[in-house]
Amino acid sequence: MRNALACGCAAAGIALAGAAGVHAQDPAPYMTGETRPAEMLEARRILMDTIGRNNDFLHDSVDGHFEWDGVSVRARLDAMSSMLFAFPHLYHPGTDIWSEAREAEDAASVSLSTAAAWEDFEGFYALAQEASMTALEASLAHDDDVVIALIEELESQCEACHEVYRQDRASGRASLSTGSD
Repeated sequence: MRNALACGCAAAGIALAGAAGVHAQDPAPYMTGETRPAEMLEARRILMDTIGRNNDFLHDSVDGHFEWDGVSVRARLDAMSSMLFAFPHLYHPGTDIWSEAREAEDAASVSLSTAAAWEDFEGFYALAQEASMTALEASLAHDDDVVIALIEELESQCEACHEVYRQDRASGRASLSTGSD
């Protein structure tokens, strides 16, 4: 039994070492933001959609559309905190995929972010991190009234971020420096 286990571990180690050696020889490492900007964009949209669905659940719970379940609310806030923390890390240079022609052809393949997310990345990053911390604080709060107040604060933070860094679909693409792209 020990010999079989030792052989199995040795074989796994050799396989991993071989795989690492092949990857180390790869002259162009796989870096999603640089080599696959469309996938980076898709990841951002999926992540923000998931944040939005969790946010909708929170507000439906606060508004009484769902029976209040503090455990579920706090779990969603905890997950949102992690997602908000990670979100700005998906904004690599070159992933601002937008043009009028591309949007007309396939609106799902273009960025919903304004150019300001890249032009003022530090401001964008700071707002996302602040919202992440608010969601985390709410997830850890023991008093439901505190949780509800922090959910409302989080909503204000989201709206403030979207006002600057998310394009208004009705009025077209906006830019921090020029007002349009």
